[in-house]
Amino acid sequence: MPRRHNNDFKSMLVDLIVNKKHSTILTAQHFEVPLKTLEKWITAYNKDPNVFNSNYLSANQQIASLKKRVSELERDNLILKNNFFISKKGVALYESISILSKDFPLSSICNALGVNKSSYLYWLHSDFAFKNNIITPSCYPYLCFF
Repeated sequence: MPRRHNNDFKSMLVDLIVNKKHSTILTAQHFEVPLKTLEKWITAYNKDPNVFNSNYLSANQQIASLKKRVSELERDNLILKNNFFISKKGVALYESISILSKDFPLSSICNALGVNKSSYLYWLHSDFAFKNNIITPSCYPYLCFF
């Protein structure tokens, strides 16, 4: 059965061989690691010295992560702007969520406004929402929760 080694262990062995010039064969024997496995770790390290660092993100990964975050922030900003204009008309928070749900995903709206989605759905199914015809076709998929 193959053994699993954590990244700290791999990094330590590669450091012994690459930087401190220990023998690959003797290191493999001493730490009871197959020689082929140790050679694969060394090859991976030579290609990318951060290969065993689990917190490391390559430049492309950082760019993708930042692009995703910018997209989320732009969406949240747009939701907040729309909510500001809706609330200036005297519409209550949950009613404005109903209005915004026509253009944005409900979970995104609730996150941006700091409202629990379950609280909104509870309000949505209340007598107030039914009496005032606030429930819209875009809300129908959520009706099955109650």
